[in-house]
Formats: sequence, structure tokens, C-alpha cells
Amino acid sequence: EKPLTKSLQRGEDPQFDQVINSMSSLSEYCLPSILRTLFDWYKRQNGIEDESHEYRPRTSNKSKSDEQQRDYLMERRDLAIDFIFSLVLIEVLKQIPLHPVIDSLIHDVINLAFKHFKYKEGYLGPNTGNMHIVADLYAEVIGVLAQAK
Repeated sequence: EKPLTKSLQRGEDPQFDQVINSMSSLSEYCLPSILRTLFDWYKRQNGIEDESHEYRPRTSNKSKSDEQQRDYLMERRDLAIDFIFSLVLIEVLKQIPLHPVIDSLIHDVINLAFKHFKYKEGYLGPNTGNMHIVADLYAEVIGVLAQAK
């Protein structure tokens, strides 16, 4: 399977790029609302009802290849959600100098980013490369925050 950077690469899908650019333009006028909406989308996609969600790869010790394939696909889906979420965050957070942003939203972004930096001890599954890509994107999110603040 292709890495997420190939499947969701900027410049490959004009509509995807247009949505991200539109989010960036909107955030010039209503950044706090955009951030809240992004977090709501992220929580809905991941089925998160409370703030205590921690990203965990789905691993299976079962011998059934169907269950392993399902776990792999669910993990890849979660990583794709994080990939898209972080790409949009990178674009919209550049607008922080234009707006006072609620500190709790920034705190949520930072907490989520650092959850992706945790070492996945003993995990060497098929999505390891994608996990590193997502962690790199969240590092870029932190970099954008550092420059903007």
C-alpha cells in the first residue's frame, strides 16, 4: 500500500487543496470557530466523546488474517484522519497573529500533537511509516504554533 503522503499529497487533488486553502482563508476571519469545528470533526471521526482520547494503534494477536486486515485498515483510517487534521491545522494556525485565540484550544492542539510523539514500544506493524509521517506533521503543527505565538 502507498504511504499516506502519496495518497493524500497536496497538489494531487485540486478539490482537497481548495478545501484546505478555503479553511485557511476562513481562519483569517474566524479562527476560534474554525478550530472548534475542526476539533468537533476530529472527535466525530474518531468516535471520541470525551477529552481523554489517546491515540493507540490497533494491534491484533489473533491469527485470523481477516481480523488482522481489519485492524490494519482501521489503523490506517485513524492515521489518515490525523494526516488530514494536521494538514489543515498547519494552514489555519498560521492566522494566529491576526486573532486572539482561546488558550484552551491551543492547549488542545499541543496535547494532541504530543500524544503522537510517544514512542510506540514494540510496535513494528505495517503502518509504522505512516505513524512517523503523522508524527512529523504534528511536529510541523508545533512549529507553526511556535512561530505564530
